[in-house]
Amino acid sequence: VGLRNAIVEEYNQTGFKVTYQTNKSVIYYAKEHKIKTEWMENFNEAINEINNMNDEEAPDMLIPQEHFGFGSTQKAGYILVMTNPHKNEDNPVRKYYIELKGEVLYYFSDQTKEHNKGRLQLENFKVDKDPKETYGKEHCFCLYQKNGLFAYLIFDNDLEKKGWFNVIKPHTLKIYSVKDKNIGYITNIAII
Repeated sequence: VGLRNAIVEEYNQTGFKVTYQTNKSVIYYAKEHKIKTEWMENFNEAINEINNMNDEEAPDMLIPQEHFGFGSTQKAGYILVMTNPHKNEDNPVRKYYIELKGEVLYYFSDQTKEHNKGRLQLENFKVDKDPKETYGKEHCFCLYQKNGLFAYLIFDNDLEKKGWFNVIKPHTLKIYSVKDKNIGYITNIAII
């Protein structure tokens, strides 16, 4: 997320919108107006700081750092991953070395972590512990986005599945849509 030249605007009583230079807009919601105001001030302060730096000096500050996967590893290990099974009949199941840091799930080709295959910002995903369709996989749960299923994470046993689910679930999406009937709020902020 590059903050250079981003624009912060009021959205509603507890929400505000940030439009990044990529023209992508993200609406952030806080539990109350006071918290929203604090977050808007933090964003504007970071944007001003970035805008006043030379390109070479500005790493584009990330707010907050733990939100973007810094810090210590919470859990790591090999997991089988099956992506979008309904879109591809062949659906190869691939083995990745997965590492959870902050709100980010990184996946690598192996434990050396030399070949980063990607990362998932977990706040953009919902998690289903017991999906209706498991495609013949016994111990799995799925991560999905609003536009559909993303991936099944497959484990050797229920204990391993439960361990991973319990560390991933708190980092996943809390508010799915402002149209949801059962809106819940995160302590400080949620990205939708």
